[in-house]
Amino acid sequence: MRRPRPWHRLPWRLTAMIAGATVLAAVVLQVILLALLGYYLGRSDSFAVTIAEELRNVAGGLESALLADPPDHGAVERQLAALVSSETDTPSSPLHFELRVTGVRSGAVAVFTRDRAKAPTFAFEGGRVQASSALVPTPAEEELLARALAGTVDTARLSRRRPDGGIVVAVPVGSGPTSPKVALLVRIDPPIEAAGYLSAAVQLVASTGVVIALLAGLSALGVGALTSRWLMSRLAPLTAAADAWTHGALDVSSTVSGHDELAGLSHQLNRMAAELRMQVQSRQQLAALEERHRLARDLHDTVKQHLFATAMQLGAARALLPGEPVRAAHCVEQASSLVQQSQNELMATLHMLRPSFPDAPWAEQLRVLLEEWSRREGISVDAGGDVQELPLPTEVTQELMCIVSEALSNVARHSGARRVTLALRARGTRLCELAIEDNGRGLSGAVGAGMGLRSMRERAERLPGGSFTLSSGAHGGVRIQVLFEIRAEAGQQPQTLSPHGLWKQS
Repeated sequence: MRRPRPWHRLPWRLTAMIAGATVLAAVVLQVILLALLGYYLGRSDSFAVTIAEELRNVAGGLESALLADPPDHGAVERQLAALVSSETDTPSSPLHFELRVTGVRSGAVAVFTRDRAKAPTFAFEGGRVQASSALVPTPAEEELLARALAGTVDTARLSRRRPDGGIVVAVPVGSGPTSPKVALLVRIDPPIEAAGYLSAAVQLVASTGVVIALLAGLSALGVGALTSRWLMSRLAPLTAAADAWTHGALDVSSTVSGHDELAGLSHQLNRMAAELRMQVQSRQQLAALEERHRLARDLHDTVKQHLFATAMQLGAARALLPGEPVRAAHCVEQASSLVQQSQNELMATLHMLRPSFPDAPWAEQLRVLLEEWSRREGISVDAGGDVQELPLPTEVTQELMCIVSEALSNVARHSGARRVTLALRARGTRLCELAIEDNGRGLSGAVGAGMGLRSMRERAERLPGGSFTLSSGAHGGVRIQVLFEIRAEAGQQPQTLSPHGLWKQS
């Protein structure tokens, strides 16, 4: 498998995903917090309650001046001015807003008594307080004043949000067993403007968001690197075991400790490998058993019958020898012919089971097999092909040799052919074709049911990408086609097919 590029590897991708998710989460969290702050300042009733609580503390400082007889309005103005102007600088941004009277941008404060006597009204903006025209309460403000003059101390009932986002608060002045005689009605303009707050929030995200994202990204890179390294260390046994299984080492097992999903997966894969190993062993045993049955049947149908016929001919020759020596000699000749046929059958079987020169190059083995078979059976063989370089693994060449040997054995037994053509050709850059064709009697109705054909098909399908096809040949005989992929074995020498019918090493 091709080695992936660094940015395609799982540790890099996992680290990048963790870093990206962390940076995005940090920026989104900052935006959410700013949005919640904007809602709290501009629309939340909780902020109005907080302002009411602050104003109750302020009203405590005004009690002596408002309850004097007559009320000292000048002192009230001075105290309000001192309280409002305690924040000497006007906040430059709504984000700097503090939950104090001095922190609001602008508004008005009016003093009301129970009898609605003429009371002063003061307007404030920034840090300045000055006398203003009388404030006329709305019905909602009248309700808040009535509660304050009745002695209500629940700030949630003494405050209200206006539809424009402003705040109205009424607080009693003074405390005691009797209801207060004076109350303050405070109108506060909307603490923030939507456009100004949005602009300030964008500036804040732009200025601090980069730093937050950078810090979050760096920390996430470290966490991601450690996490991916830990994950890869746990995946390493699975990868090593899978690589061993692909090379046929099914006895290798993966060892992943722990009780998580990876440990469970390792256990399941080990069970799968064990079951697969048992299936492979069972199939090997079954294949060996089928091969033994096939050999037994073939020997029974050929060698045993020939030997039985040979014994009959020899018995007849012995009986005819005293009186009819000519007929006895003919029986001996028949017996000799049967013995030769039995020898040929045994030689073909031995070549199929163990090709000659097992340590020689496979092209040399095939050349010897073709020459010996052609000389023994008296059938000519034409070998050719256009493959110039064909480095094949040993297990592939062994399967090919067995397929060729079985095909030639079938030709000698059943076809009645006088010529066989064998070719090995390239089909593209990765595919190879082995074709064996004879000029014999051709296919019969029972073709395909024999053990030999089944064995050739199984061997062909065990090749890399292998397939087996049986069809009629161009000259009336049988054509066998085997297709497989070319996968070179390390250090394998290229071999070529001679145009004169002989195989030779390049």
